[in-house]
Amino acid sequence: MKVFLSWSGKYSQRVAAAMKEWLPLLINEIDPFMSSSIDAGSRWQAEISSELEKTDFGIVFVTAENQGMPWLNFEAGALAKSVSQSHVVPLAIDLKLSDIRNPLGQFQAQELGKDGVANILRAINSSAQKPLVDELLGKALDMWWPDLEGKVEAIRRESLAQNKGGPPQRSEREMLEEVLSSVRDLSRSQRAVLEGMQTWSNVPFRYEARSIPMPPSEKRRMQKFMQDIAQLIRKDAPTVTFEAAGGRGLKILLRDELSAETSVELRDFAAVNDLQLEIVVIPAMGGDV
Repeated sequence: MKVFLSWSGKYSQRVAAAMKEWLPLLINEIDPFMSSSIDAGSRWQAEISSELEKTDFGIVFVTAENQGMPWLNFEAGALAKSVSQSHVVPLAIDLKLSDIRNPLGQFQAQELGKDGVANILRAINSSAQKPLVDELLGKALDMWWPDLEGKVEAIRRESLAQNKGGPPQRSEREMLEEVLSSVRDLSRSQRAVLEGMQTWSNVPFRYEARSIPMPPSEKRRMQKFMQDIAQLIRKDAPTVTFEAAGGRGLKILLRDELSAETSVELRDFAAVNDLQLEIVVIPAMGGDV
């Protein structure tokens, strides 16, 4: 039974990897898959599409940081098309279920705890060709849960240490101001598209696309791709500039190199959307790129 594990970001990747090793200990029929399992040099888009076709169940590893990431939402949407919606379960790692926003919020999520994982196991088991009786599944969970719990807690401690205690809690006023800022930025973005020059800004990152001649419909689609890419790489590149590179190609001008993790996610995004990306690093010289 194929179980697709969707992740975005190092924190959720490590939790997903721990779950990948742990799930078959309870239900031997489970064959977990996550995108980091793809061999180097493979055609990522074809490999992922092939795995989605064979998938019976999907677990989306959600954190407060990654739930808005384009790649995570793409895989969740692709999973929903491949299996029934009840077989796609967001797993909340460091946030409450009520904090999960749409589109992930439309699925029946579970928290990363023994009860939440038990619910996921029961859902997977009910879809298995040879399901375990509830009593045996419960005993297996009691036996193996401390193993997963210990690994997840170690990952959580390391993540909190790296982030110096985690992101600060925001006041309601700060969140309302962010929403208002986003609405204003979106309005400016839409006006810019009509004027033929695409720009978009939203704290804490900014990008601009130098005038790209193309039909209006294609221009709007490329605008969306650029917004998604800017969101995906904003940790490594708070400022990014795009230039047309012919056809469905984009040249991405950056001040700094992307991390290995971000580079993998960007490569996945390009493969899935059939984009040709060229990254050029231009160190800052006292001003914006």
